[in-house]
Amino acid sequence: MPRARFLPAVLVAVALGAAALGLRLLSPGDGTGAEATDLLRLLIVGASLCIAALLRRRAPAGAWLATVGAGGLAALEVVGVVRGWLPSAGTELSSWLVLLAEAGLVGAASIAGAYAIRALSGFGTPGAPWARWARSAIVAGWVAVVAVAVWAIPMPLAGDPSPLRVSGRLAAGFVAIAGLIGLRGDLAAPIHRARARTTNLLELPRLLLEELLPGSEDMRRRLREEERAQLAADLHARVLPDLRRAADAADAADAAGAVEANRAASDSVGSGLRQTLENVEQLMHARQSVVLEEYGLVAALEWLAERTQGRNEGGNGGRPPLVVDLELDGSTIDDPASVPKPVARAAFRVALLALDNVVRHAAASRAALRLMVDAGRLWLTVSDDGRGFDPGVAARGGRGLTDMRSAAAEIGAHVSASSSERGTEIELTWSVAGDHAMGSGGSPARPGRSPA
Repeated sequence: MPRARFLPAVLVAVALGAAALGLRLLSPGDGTGAEATDLLRLLIVGASLCIAALLRRRAPAGAWLATVGAGGLAALEVVGVVRGWLPSAGTELSSWLVLLAEAGLVGAASIAGAYAIRALSGFGTPGAPWARWARSAIVAGWVAVVAVAVWAIPMPLAGDPSPLRVSGRLAAGFVAIAGLIGLRGDLAAPIHRARARTTNLLELPRLLLEELLPGSEDMRRRLREEERAQLAADLHARVLPDLRRAADAADAADAAGAVEANRAASDSVGSGLRQTLENVEQLMHARQSVVLEEYGLVAALEWLAERTQGRNEGGNGGRPPLVVDLELDGSTIDDPASVPKPVARAAFRVALLALDNVVRHAAASRAALRLMVDAGRLWLTVSDDGRGFDPGVAARGGRGLTDMRSAAAEIGAHVSASSSERGTEIELTWSVAGDHAMGSGGSPARPGRSPA
């Protein structure tokens, strides 16, 4: 047997498929050239070869298995056409047809044998006695297929087609056995690694799939790394500054000698720690809100409005406490599940970030959350009556708008911001068709803006 290489095996399988197609189209029959079932088999051969080409680098074991299947099916198709053609073919044509059929069987057996020998290393040490025995058995089986093919070539010309049938069955059996040996060899190492990674048998199929398709695990790893990077950036931007201020206040308390100064510094430390706890809680809900996952977007927005208002019950810097209103319209009231879960997560994150900006920067006395869902479209607006900001400057220098637009982009939505000295409004728009121009004809009316 030659050394197992993938490209020669694919070329042999392609040649067998082309021979099967050519013989099927040229064979005498009912005048149509090929029956639907015959063409279906040839389509399966072509599809298997395409799969082999796609999996060559991503999953070599799957590529080899697809090539073995394509070669074996194409060889059997060649034998079937030749057997149907022999009774009406002349002596010279018959000799060429039989030679082509036997060559196809030997070619298919060569592909399967090469695959089995290549995969034998997956059973353990390639130089072990039993591995050498298995390799010798594969070689012996391939030699037997070749010998029977040589013996069977002249028989159909003498009027006895049964040797061609025997040769075909022997080759088909060898291809099946060699394919199973190759598959077992390719699965041995991934199964061992998957079993070493878990003690729960229920997780074994998933881990085995990750071993067979390493690209899927790489994708999940990249997603985890991106999530960690986002969390690190949020902690750096929101939690660490408050902790630093609390630490500075504690240092000032140690340096001060007066009781009043110590009391003031202690109050500052407590306030800073409470703010840090609120920031951590907000980051947790931004990643995954239990209320959202269990009860839907409407319940999550109700919780968010109450929580935001509770954060400011004592006022902020002498200003009146913040009042947060929630307005619902459209099918959202009757059917909370009408909002797809990914859209609900993005809308909640936008609302969370927008209200956090109101609390931190707007110095507002009133804010409003408005949600409207109708006919596969969603509008979410967050408005306030506080001091405005420049959206262009905020998008370049802050995290709020950038994170909102990033969350919207994940679902194909759009976030817009408008601000003036009378207040600010953030709007999220989404539709099933991806049409973000929500004011187009035929669409439901947008929720009105509250006076700033």
